[in-house]
Amino acid sequence: MPRRFLVVALLLGSVLHQTASSSRRLVATGMAGKGELFTVNGLLGFANSLALYVVGPAVGGAVTVAFGADVAVLLEALSFLLLFGAVALVAPPQPRAPRAERSAESGWRILRLRPVAARLFFVVFIFNLSYMPVEVALPVLVNGDLHGDGNTLGIIWTAFGAGALIGGALTGFLRKPHQQAVLVAVIALWGGSVVLLALAPSGPVAMCAFALGGLIYAPFTPIAYTFVQSELPPHEQQPMITLWTTGSTLAAPIGLPLSGPLVSALGARGGLLLSAAFTLVLVPFAAKGLLSPRRVA
Repeated sequence: MPRRFLVVALLLGSVLHQTASSSRRLVATGMAGKGELFTVNGLLGFANSLALYVVGPAVGGAVTVAFGADVAVLLEALSFLLLFGAVALVAPPQPRAPRAERSAESGWRILRLRPVAARLFFVVFIFNLSYMPVEVALPVLVNGDLHGDGNTLGIIWTAFGAGALIGGALTGFLRKPHQQAVLVAVIALWGGSVVLLALAPSGPVAMCAFALGGLIYAPFTPIAYTFVQSELPPHEQQPMITLWTTGSTLAAPIGLPLSGPLVSALGARGGLLLSAAFTLVLVPFAAKGLLSPRRVA
């Protein structure tokens, strides 16, 4: 029974996670106002990097070693209760959209009516999909060509987290540049960093390449969300952002099973170069879709 309960709880949590994630972002940006979308999304990106790569692993590892995995999972569940309390106490009530507007609130319908958002949705999905071979190839690269071990892999991931943390902190400086151009530049530069990672002759070089990748990638998500939210009226943001988050997340379970055979056939370096090639091929399509003049739906 406990095992079945755990499976059901994890399934329910995974189903609700996308809605919770998108709602948290919308509550935060809604409190700040449309003029501060970029600042709030940048702060959320920095907080996510800090939690995912610094505080979370350290606290989770310490709690698991000291008290066991069940206590660590329980603390994670309690963190959502804290989030609920914060929203209930701090967030102002959101005005309800008129019935005529609510009847059309379908994420797919909104996507069809907003060509720029649709093009960016496609770009983000393919960008995330092309990243998946990195997840599979990096451990193989470390254990094989770089003659490293688990500690080496951990250091390389820590370098990526440090780069992402610095990039998140610096995201605020990208407020003035053309946002679509920055997104295209991030895609191109990320592809270049994966090429450097694939060609790295040693662990320290791989660490520097991956740290550079984290630094480059960090502004991508805050800028993408800011751009999409700025294109939508308030009553369209919840269904659209929920669909957006789900589509971005879906790239992982699709890309990982495809990446395994590719890395097995091409090797770690070949898999990384293929990932970089997919990313760099996306650049002209992203530039054409995002930098072209906007069309009115």
